[in-house]
Amino acid sequence: MLFAARTASGGGFDMALFVRSVDPKAMQSLRALAQAPRDNWWKQLLAEWRPSGQGLGLRLAIRENTIDFYCDGWRVAHVGFSHAQRDQLPTPYMSTHVKYLDRANELNKVVKFNAPGDDAILTHDGKIFSIGEIIKNIRARMADIRAGKYARKGLEKEGVDRVVGKNATAIDLEIGMSIDLSIAQQYPKKDGTPSGAPRIDIVSLERSPLGANLVFWEAKTLDDPRLRAADAVISEVITQMEIYGKYLENDERREAIEAAYGETCKKLVELNEMRPHHEPLDQIVVDVAAGRINPKVDLNPRLIIFGQKNNKSAFDDTYWKPHATKIVAKGIWATYEVRPDEIDLAAEPRPIYG
Repeated sequence: MLFAARTASGGGFDMALFVRSVDPKAMQSLRALAQAPRDNWWKQLLAEWRPSGQGLGLRLAIRENTIDFYCDGWRVAHVGFSHAQRDQLPTPYMSTHVKYLDRANELNKVVKFNAPGDDAILTHDGKIFSIGEIIKNIRARMADIRAGKYARKGLEKEGVDRVVGKNATAIDLEIGMSIDLSIAQQYPKKDGTPSGAPRIDIVSLERSPLGANLVFWEAKTLDDPRLRAADAVISEVITQMEIYGKYLENDERREAIEAAYGETCKKLVELNEMRPHHEPLDQIVVDVAAGRINPKVDLNPRLIIFGQKNNKSAFDDTYWKPHATKIVAKGIWATYEVRPDEIDLAAEPRPIYG
């Protein structure tokens, strides 16, 4: 999880829980797998990975001694490591959902593959799979969602993927936060209980006079009901942005975030070097990785909106304007584009209504 939770008494934070890195020995085992003479799932993941700003492909997110790969916003591979003796390297493993291996299978089941060994290739129920086939299955599922076969769930995730593919300074996505009870109690759910653990979509780096800022981004499709509320009631997205801002106010938490994402940049550079045909990462990521600049948390989370509602853009939908004005009146940094792959995180915000 991204943030450690407060104790019930409202006490301090356990910063040891805030990690965005991979153990050096685990990285060594991944290098060995990348250099192995035979094909394996790690080589395939590296070949399909497209770092931020490098177009369509898998996205990579570093967690606490694990690595997650996403396709169109869906987690297709979770890479972890077995426990090992002090003088040995840990064995990498990959897990994925069975429905990504077989489109007709809707079981809520995860399949695990080890490496090295016979299952360094993806073999399940007597059939050999590839990462490319998994990607194909997910994209077919997304096509079904767009065609209305399934619920709209996933369109926002796909949009986040396209934003990341456009912006080379994005360094994390799908960021989970543990509950801070003192904040959760300020924003109870409709039944009066504390709100759950918040999540935010993207973290990016941004040049600043002092070096670099860490910017947190929430993404919404224009047809998301959480952007709208009845008269005299603020929308759910405004509450979300307020909660994110309160999380970032704590000094200890900010220091932990800054240290963790410094480590993230180091590992992104190392992982990129394992790719068979790697392109350089954005210079700001390289500079943070080398310790030439230290990232500082931007205290104001930002909102990106994309897509249409009822085939109308934010500039054409008169019903959207009163809801948008509430967002603007709250002083929330917000920008809009019809296409998510046209959103430039470094640009000035575009108006969110006509």
